[in-house]
Amino acid sequence: MAIGDLLKRHFVDTRPLSVPAYRRIWTGQAVSHVGVGVTVVAVGQQVYELTHSSFYVGLLGMANLIPLVVFGLWGGAIADAVDRRKLLIAGSFVAWAATLFILVQAMLGLDDVWLIFLAVAFNSTGFAITGPTRGAIIPRILDAELVPAANALNSLVYSMGAVVGPMIGAVAMTGGGFASAYALDAVLFTANLYAALRLPALPPLGEVTRPGLRSVIDGLSFIARSPVLLMSFVVDIIAMVLAMPRALFPELTAERFGGSELALGWMTSAMGIGPVAGALFSGWVGRVKRQGVALSIIIAVWGLDR
Repeated sequence: MAIGDLLKRHFVDTRPLSVPAYRRIWTGQAVSHVGVGVTVVAVGQQVYELTHSSFYVGLLGMANLIPLVVFGLWGGAIADAVDRRKLLIAGSFVAWAATLFILVQAMLGLDDVWLIFLAVAFNSTGFAITGPTRGAIIPRILDAELVPAANALNSLVYSMGAVVGPMIGAVAMTGGGFASAYALDAVLFTANLYAALRLPALPPLGEVTRPGLRSVIDGLSFIARSPVLLMSFVVDIIAMVLAMPRALFPELTAERFGGSELALGWMTSAMGIGPVAGALFSGWVGRVKRQGVALSIIIAVWGLDR
């Protein structure tokens, strides 16, 4: 088999990037998720410096989780009933406003850990709306055969941001403190806004029902009746709340590396290297027939690594 054919079979499928609308969304995510990685490392360090407690750093996971669960389901219901472009823009502005909020608290030196938790929850609300909305947009702008490849490319974006962002964030904190890191995130996030604004109108298709609590309940019922979705949902929650060592990194840095922000950045970035490698060699994903079995195997391997 020629090298070119081998790469096409096993390397990440880049065909979705030939579609201009998707390419803009992907590029906007790639840039903005670097900023997300910057804030992740900065906000954990700021909370630790205020509290000297890894427990409080760990609570940042809960501040992220609750809005993701509540507004993620609601956002998915809304995305089926309104213009998805408008909803993506609205959610993006919410997330951006939260980034500006956490920037202002750092500039003013308010030193209030609960205010930081509020800002993180506010930011998570924006992402809870944009995440399912962006997922609902992809099948509207791509052919069905390209959707698995697009999902793999999205995974690559998240992972790249998780590697590059904390490193850049560590440098920003070393040179200008927390405010400089949050300011960098705010600037980089504008790439996401630009991509959303350039999308065509995406009105709902078919019969439209008024979104509300009933839609959220129906969504939960559907998840409960779908073992693969339910397992994915539960595992993601467990991973976010119980299985991430990131909450210990600021304290570990203080005790072992003299509080070096650069060491903190390297440790945080290391968690994303494996996912980047997995996403780069994801060309085979679209050829998997039994996605549920594949997911179970991957989760088992991930669990052994914990």
